[in-house]
This record gives sequence, C-alpha cells and structure tokens, in this order.
Amino acid sequence: TGLDQLECSYCSKSFNSLWSLVDHKRKYPTSKPFKCNVCDRSFNQRIHLKKHESKHTGIKPYKCDKCDYATVERSHLRVHMRTHTGEKPYKCEYCDYATAQNSTLKIHLRRHHRDANAVDEVLDGL
Repeated sequence: TGLDQLECSYCSKSFNSLWSLVDHKRKYPTSKPFKCNVCDRSFNQRIHLKKHESKHTGIKPYKCDKCDYATVERSHLRVHMRTHTGEKPYKCEYCDYATAQNSTLKIHLRRHHRDANAVDEVLDGL
C-alpha cells in the first residue's frame, strides 16, 4: 500500500497507525506501550503514565481547598478530605474503632484483634 506498516510484536498483525497498534496491544496483559521519557518505566495505559510523569515534574494538580495538601491522584485527595470532614467509613467489626482509610483498619485488626475469628478473611476483603 505504500504506507509503513507497524507490526504487533505479540501476534505479527500489521497496522497503518501507531495509535491502532497501541490500542490493539492493550489486549495483551503484559503490554506496556506507554514509556516514560525520564526513566525506564512503562505502563499499559496513558493515564498511568501521566500520573507517573507528575512524580518527575513535581506537579500535583489535585489541591485541598482547606489546607496546603496537594497530590497527583484524585483518590488521595478524596481520602485526605476525610481529615477535614471527620468521615470514617471503615469500621472494625470487633470493636468501636473507625477510620478514614482501609489501610489503617488493616493495621488495627492485626494489632488488636489478631486472635479474633476470621480476621484473615476480613483483611482479605479489604
């Protein structure tokens, strides 16, 4: 056809555009076509690369409107906001303890309820 063909390294299928090839390669779980220009990390989705690149640039687009906290991930800001609202959605089923983060609940369970029945099952579910 005269166009440069791009070939998939997994199945040898040919594509006319880089975008088509990248889109095709996403179906392979080990495919990481989005490469960081600063370090050797690669990602399977563009959004993951963008989040990673902000670590190099120092840009933190998600800012708290109540304090100086800023982060590269929207989900981190959402968790941070609980420090201002007092929301504690993660509750211990063995006592009255509640916390804003599931990771903190996991630590609590390991420290205070190690001998409780099914603690490992609860931890697996978090």
